[in-house]
Amino acid sequence: LAVLLVGVASILMVPVLKMSTGLPPYLGMLLALGCLWFVTDTAAFQSFASGKAAATPDDHTPQSSEHVQTGGGVVAALHKMDLTGLLFF
Repeated sequence: LAVLLVGVASILMVPVLKMSTGLPPYLGMLLALGCLWFVTDTAAFQSFASGKAAATPDDHTPQSSEHVQTGGGVVAALHKMDLTGLLFF
């Protein structure tokens, strides 16, 4: 709820910032994005610090078929990707 309120309030403050300072609206939107980023990052840090994290690294243990080998370099990595989607340009 706090994220929604901060987001709506910061978007509504863009015209006020433009009229009071004369800055272009895109700078107001960037400031709103920065404020929203700060609020969400703080909320995520607090939930992580209190132990309410959504997922921990131990939740997923790779099976033998999902084992990623650490050799082969770039060529091995490219073979594991979908080359038609990645290299279509």
